[in-house]
This record gives sequence, structure tokens and C-alpha cells, in this order.
Amino acid sequence: MKEIKSRVLTLVRKITENSTISENSLLLDEGWIDSLTAVILLDELEVEFSIKMDTDELTHENFNTIENISKLILKQVER
Repeated sequence: MKEIKSRVLTLVRKITENSTISENSLLLDEGWIDSLTAVILLDELEVEFSIKMDTDELTHENFNTIENISKLILKQVER
């Protein structure tokens, strides 16, 4: 899980072009990610982790933190 978090954080920082984002940042609530950035992030995550996310998983809760994104990815990888 730690490796997944690290990779997700790296992707989020790259996409947002903001290296100050931390594992504890509230990505949506703090405005780091908007709807366009979320779509780009989703695409990057699917490529990076060789997964395909279901549309019902694209929720505010799932994409608001590095932790929740990582849990979602872990769930997908284990399928």
C-alpha cells in the first residue's frame, strides 16, 4: 500500500504541477483537483496501474485523498 500511495502522490503532483501536495491534502476540498484534472488523473491512474475503474467508483470520497485513491487502486489490482 505504501508503494501505491507514493506512486499516486507522484502522479497527483505531476498532473497538478504542485510539489507541495502531501498525503494528507484534501485534493478536491482544497481545490488541488477540479473536474478536468480528475479526468486526467483517472486516465493516468488507469495507465500507471493497468486498471479500469467503474464509473460508480468515481466519487468525491474516493478521489479526495491520496489514501482513498490508493485504497481504490488496491481494490482494483486485487480483482
